[in-house]
Amino acid sequence: MNPGGASPSLPSYALGPSLLIYTVLVLFLAYRCRSASGAFVLIAVAIRLGMSAAPFISFASSGVGLSWNALMSCIVIGTGTLVVRRSAMLSYALPPIVALVCVIAISGLVNDRIPESIETILKYGYFAVLALTVHDACKSEGPDTFLGKLLLVLLLPIVLQLESIGLGVVKASEGDGSASYIGGYNHEASFSLLLIAALLAVSLNQRISIKLQFLVATVCALGVILANYRTAMGAMVPMIISLLVVNGMRKVVKSQQILAIGTVSLAILCVLPIVLSLFAERFETLTILLQNPGLPFKDPGAFTYEERQVMSGRAMIWAEYLEVWREAPSLQKFVGFGADAWEDYFSLYAHNTLVSTVFEFGIAGLSLMVLLWAWMITIAWRCGPPVNLILIASHFGFILLNMATMPFWMIEGLVFYGLLCGVGLYAFDSVRRSKTRAGASLPPQPSWLSGWTQSPPERVKPGTAAERYPQDIK
Repeated sequence: MNPGGASPSLPSYALGPSLLIYTVLVLFLAYRCRSASGAFVLIAVAIRLGMSAAPFISFASSGVGLSWNALMSCIVIGTGTLVVRRSAMLSYALPPIVALVCVIAISGLVNDRIPESIETILKYGYFAVLALTVHDACKSEGPDTFLGKLLLVLLLPIVLQLESIGLGVVKASEGDGSASYIGGYNHEASFSLLLIAALLAVSLNQRISIKLQFLVATVCALGVILANYRTAMGAMVPMIISLLVVNGMRKVVKSQQILAIGTVSLAILCVLPIVLSLFAERFETLTILLQNPGLPFKDPGAFTYEERQVMSGRAMIWAEYLEVWREAPSLQKFVGFGADAWEDYFSLYAHNTLVSTVFEFGIAGLSLMVLLWAWMITIAWRCGPPVNLILIASHFGFILLNMATMPFWMIEGLVFYGLLCGVGLYAFDSVRRSKTRAGASLPPQPSWLSGWTQSPPERVKPGTAAERYPQDIK
């Protein structure tokens, strides 16, 4: 699948030294990890970032019948399977993934698309391995320590983007000739997803200062803007809002949190229209879809010229996919046409995960995809504040991404979703274990990211009995 025209690569004299320094940094960070799972996640993510930065190598044949990209992904899956710990989280994470994989396999058998189905199943295996090892790494390293190291690994695209700006390496991503600076990566979508993953990592790390969090978040947001990918811009909005709200609560006593939330919300409502007006031209056709949400279900032949332009033609693409699916036999309506079957019918991929899923894996696959999202959101919700606010906002952003592109197809999208679900599993596991300890009358362990829900301790005046005899104060 080719999601768009390839971007020009960075010259070797810039890319080579950058990747060499990056390799040394990653190996150093991995060496400092206390667990195999922590080192594995850092190296696995770094491999993908480095391979994506050199598409002229990663898409070339490795000599064993696979591209270097595919070969490295298989190695990551195999190694990760050996690293993943056998814990209770397997029973929480795997059921919806296994169910979806079964439907993909059945669809491949029915439609005689077994090789394509195996490739798709491997991608879900990549996601599952990454999510589970992220959970293990957070548990072994401590979430803030691990996320701090992972953030450094995820900043490679920013460095390469700065190099592409300085060297004038630019991609004309739209029909109007607008520029995209994506550091030699193959496409704006994969590049933007890595920046969103960096935003998630810094949002969840409460050990670093608020100023540094906002600095990194601003850099990631500017990076996505320079990448010129509208879908990612929209996906970052709920994530940035949640970061503002959570950080607004970190220094506020519990009795004043409602007032603080109201103040932050009012400020966001005042600023948001200004931001939207700055990008009104880029999102102009989206209003047509909002006014006519049934447009993707319309007969493609009845589309007007204006409707064909909606979201760079995406609404028209969705309508064509859904029309073929509606005219399919009952069996294909239920299990779809099989993995990558779009290539036999269309010249462009679906640009929507749900549309692509119902076309390739039918109603059964679509239902299980929605179940997977709902399952992970439920786990995130049960983590408790404030981490659940960040996680749910990030899930919402990810779902927005899936409405106009297909992060489930891209390994970079699976890196983001694996990180999101892995941290959610860890936070949920922490809450579950804390409740178990409370039920056993054991001292509870401090909950991760629980600081904003607690009022600060009262200060004791100098010279009082509390200061002179603290051991007597209960």
